[in-house]
Amino acid sequence: MRTIQSSGRKNISLTPLLFLCLLLLVNGCASKKSTEPQDAAAEIEALQKQEQENKKDEQDEQDEQDEQEAEDGQQEESEKQQKQEKKKRKKRPATQRPYVIEGETYYPVSSAEGYEETGLASWYGDPFHGRKTANGETYDMYGVTA
Repeated sequence: MRTIQSSGRKNISLTPLLFLCLLLLVNGCASKKSTEPQDAAAEIEALQKQEQENKKDEQDEQDEQDEQEAEDGQQEESEKQQKQEKKKRKKRPATQRPYVIEGETYYPVSSAEGYEETGLASWYGDPFHGRKTANGETYDMYGVTA
């Protein structure tokens, strides 16, 4: 065992310091070996896998952006159609506007020309003549009203 003498200091043994340095060096190398791939082929495979994952993530992000743009475009188109329908509704008389019953939309025909229907009808007669009907029209017992 060798010792070093320094001026005004105690003797220091080199053996424990060398042992400590050697221990740190060995532990440092061992930890590096455990985290590194075993060979170049494994390292290449890991890089390829990472590249595939990155491409998949980029594709997923692109798909999400495309989907969002499509939804935005559909929403804008829907808003345009609603505005156009609203303008059309304002121009049409109330009896010609589309209406919805139990989720089904009905569109009145613009003209009754050529339309024929057979069915039952009732006649209210004199007590109701000249009075208002449920829709606000005046009942005329001599006219054709429904």
